[in-house]
Amino acid sequence: MVRPIIKRRAAKGKSTRPGAGKRGTASDPAVELKEQPVTTREIMVRRLVVLTEPIMEQYGQAAFDEVMTRMETTLGDFSEEVSTLFTEMVHQSREEHERLKAMLVQDEAVEAADTTEEGQEDAEMSEFEKRLARTGQASESNSASATND
Repeated sequence: MVRPIIKRRAAKGKSTRPGAGKRGTASDPAVELKEQPVTTREIMVRRLVVLTEPIMEQYGQAAFDEVMTRMETTLGDFSEEVSTLFTEMVHQSREEHERLKAMLVQDEAVEAADTTEEGQEDAEMSEFEKRLARTGQASESNSASATND
């Protein structure tokens, strides 16, 4: 494997930076060379070079080619497994959503049925029975709160 070529600038005469050559002055940070942000791909390539360089130097091109072939196979398998995993997760999430939706609809239907039954009971009760029921509930809540105190 070929090592990456690192280019260095040769010093040519005086620097063009403001304040260069003066003792005790700090260089202007805005004028200094700005590094480009490193991408994930560049980081991976650098790491791959560091990991594979000893293989190339010690065992030669044939061993390096075998390592690269195995790495490509491993990456393909990994990609397939991750894709399958995410597909299954999406499917399970949709099923869970449908179950929760069905449960919500079922609960709403039960509540609607309960409300209709109460409405029918209220219609059958006379006005006196309704007042009596409300008074009984109020006295029960008052006695319960007095017992808690």
